[in-house]
Amino acid sequence: MIITVRCIDRSIIQVMNLTGKVIRTIPVPLDHIRDITVDRDRLVCIDSNTSVYCYSLDGKLIWKFKKDDYTEDFRRVTSDNKGNIYTTNTGVNTVVVIYDKGQHQGKLLTGSVGIDGPHGIFFDKKENILLVCNLDKGSVFLFDVKDK
Repeated sequence: MIITVRCIDRSIIQVMNLTGKVIRTIPVPLDHIRDITVDRDRLVCIDSNTSVYCYSLDGKLIWKFKKDDYTEDFRRVTSDNKGNIYTTNTGVNTVVVIYDKGQHQGKLLTGSVGIDGPHGIFFDKKENILLVCNLDKGSVFLFDVKDK
């Protein structure tokens, strides 16, 4: 089944089919959903820059990754074919990867490769390439993501 999602009222997720019919409405206990992506049978979203949440399509919390010393300002989120989650961390000019069901994370990209205020992010699952856009300077980067 192909679905799409949208956020309404900053804390409600609607799951829809491709014709726009709402399949289910999921209230989530978040103050403000900043960004959301669909990853296989999961919804991954960012709450007001501080945490990344993973929900099942029926609204059950699977895992939560809370901001730590490496993270400051989550903005956008995407995922790859293996379920790894990539998020822009604008405040400290990094892209963070979260894996193992939210248990581990690491800096994938930093300012040393030109990342400066990363805001937009998209993972091309067919080509295995991560696209990252800087907010202020309009720079766009493509990174070939290698398998471990």
